[in-house]
Amino acid sequence: MQGKTVKLLTALCAVIFIAALIGTVLTLQNKGEADILIAVDGETLYSGPAKANEPFYLRAVYGEGSNLIRIDARGVCVEWADCPGQECVHMGYLKNASLPIVCLPHRMVIRYTEASQDDGLDAVSQ
Repeated sequence: MQGKTVKLLTALCAVIFIAALIGTVLTLQNKGEADILIAVDGETLYSGPAKANEPFYLRAVYGEGSNLIRIDARGVCVEWADCPGQECVHMGYLKNASLPIVCLPHRMVIRYTEASQDDGLDAVSQ
C-alpha cells in the first residue's frame, strides 16, 4: 500500500512539474503580432509592430551618444551603439516581455508594450 502511495505522489509531482514548465514556456514566448515601445530618457521614439517585412532602422540619440536599432522580420535589436559596454548590442533580438533591451549610458529601453502582453493573466494573485 505504501509503495502505491509513493508512486502516485511521484506521478502527481511529475504532472505538476510538466504543467508548470509548459506554462512558463508559453508565458515567455514572443507573441507573433506584438507591439514594442522604444523610449529614450522617458520619451517615446517608436511605438508599433515588433516586426517588419522590410528592415528599417531608427537612431536613438541621447547627448553625444547614439544607438542604431533594427526592426526586421526576426524582430527588433540594437545593431550598433557607441556606449562603452555594448550590452545592448550583445543582447540580440528582443525575446520576451520579462527581459527588455536596455542601454544605461544612453537611457534607452526597448520593451513590449502593455497591450501586447495583456493576455488576461497576471503575475500577482488577486
